[in-house]
Formats: sequence, structure tokens, C-alpha cells
Amino acid sequence: MKVNIVASGSSGNCSFIEDENTIIFIDIGISMRRLADKVNVEKFNKKELFLFITHEHSDHIIGLKSFLRKFKPVVFTSEGTASYLEQKGYDVNNFYILKRDRLYNLSKFKVAPFNIPHDSFEPLGYKFFFGEKKLTFATDFGATSNYLLDYLNDNNFLLLESNYEDTLLFGGKYHKSLKRRIASIKGHLSNKEVFNLIYKLNTSKIDKIYLGHISEDNNDYNIVKRYVNMCAKYFYLDIGYIKQKVSLFDINI
Repeated sequence: MKVNIVASGSSGNCSFIEDENTIIFIDIGISMRRLADKVNVEKFNKKELFLFITHEHSDHIIGLKSFLRKFKPVVFTSEGTASYLEQKGYDVNNFYILKRDRLYNLSKFKVAPFNIPHDSFEPLGYKFFFGEKKLTFATDFGATSNYLLDYLNDNNFLLLESNYEDTLLFGGKYHKSLKRRIASIKGHLSNKEVFNLIYKLNTSKIDKIYLGHISEDNNDYNIVKRYVNMCAKYFYLDIGYIKQKVSLFDINI
């Protein structure tokens, strides 16, 4: 099984899991042209293809119409996200609506959607189960809780966000209202907040963590790298980070 992170950040979010003849996309926040520049997209036509949408912000769905037209995947999302997309002219009649905190048995895998606190219509994170293997995708949330820790613990692969550094955000060029939104409990996690989150995890049950959704305006990769090195040293983790314009392919799980 392999995880591929095509893009992660405000310029677009798109990942997919490959498991034999099954391909599972998490968001399609990049154009088809950008996807095709990174991946041989023709291989998707020969696979059982699924798409899970976390929420409706443009950096998570901008390529949706083209993706649906070309590949016709089986699509899953929340009722809130589907309702918003329908208002924007998307045909959601064939979308499958998922409820948080339930376990769905789908084809060769299971998925447990969970609530993430973000300023959108019913956003979801996803925990996937392939036999004994567990993979969780959780970005775009501004606060942690014991509820979230239950889903983030015990994973072979975990994608989290490390969006901003406090001093760079609050000393930066963004308008005060946008700064407040980003730093709110329905915004994004800072480097310090994700470090504290990882501290609370049972890291003995986590194989790989990647930090993504890193802002190039309000963060610095050198700062993120220092946090990653601290996590590796003190929590004994296999941990890395993803730059916005860099893709990571064939992460073995």
C-alpha cells in the first residue's frame, strides 16, 4: 500500500492511497492539468476509484468538476458539504452522504469520518482501515480535543497540518480579521499547537506522521523542520513535512 501527497497547502490539497486495484482520493483541490503534470492519470481509469471530500473550500475542490467528468469516481462527503456544492451548481445526486463517528464498510476497506473544527459546512476528517493498517487525514482544524485524539491515535500513517508560526502570522501582512480567523478554533493549527498535539498522542502506536498545509506567508520551512526534528528526537517518531509546491509519492505503508 502506498500514499501519495500530490499537493498540500493553500495552493491546493490532494492526496491518494493506492492499494492494489483500489485508488482513494482525499480532496481534489488542484486542476486536472496540475494533477496530470504530477501523475500518469490514465492509470486511474483501470482502478476502482473513490473520492472523499473533506470540505468545500476551493483549495480542496477546485478540480472537482473536471475530475468527476473524466473519471466518474464514487464520491463521499458530509451532508453539509454536499448541500453547499449543490447550491454552487454541482450535481450531487450520486454522492454518498456520510455521518461522523460511524464506521462504513466499503469494498476492500473501511472508513470512519470524524468532525474537525473548521469554518466550513460540516467538515470531516477521515480514518481509513485496510485490515490492520490505519491511515488518517486530518488538516484544516483550529483546535484539538480528546475526541480528535481518539481518531489521531493508533495510525500507520497520519497527515496533520502545521499551518503557521504565531509571530509570523501576527506580524505579517494579512488583515487583522483574517489573522483572527486563521488562529481561531475553527481556523488552522500553529506549529506549537501541532507539537503539543503530537506530545499528547501515544506515539508508540504511530508509524509515520507528515505535516502539511504549511503556509508560505505565515510560516517558515526552517522553523517547521526544527519542530519535526524535536518530534523525531523526543517522541521517537518517523516524521516529515511537505512543502506546498512539492509532491511526495510512493510512501510505503
